[in-house]
Amino acid sequence: MQGNQAREIAAQGRQAEAAAIQRRVLERLEAITGPESDETAEALSRLASSLEALGEPAEAARLAARAAAIRSKIRAGSG
Repeated sequence: MQGNQAREIAAQGRQAEAAAIQRRVLERLEAITGPESDETAEALSRLASSLEALGEPAEAARLAARAAAIRSKIRAGSG
């Protein structure tokens, strides 16, 4: 899957390339699993990490906060 490819590319220090792939993965996951799925939250977190490494802390923080909100909602619904 492209998520694995993005991780490999990020590990090589090619964060911009990884972020582009991660954006595509996020779009697909949102369409397939929904905007509030655990898979979407994970994709958001990974993209946030890449954006942080690229020096885009505001966008990274926004995505990380969205991922945290999704996870919180999922936990609240399962308890």
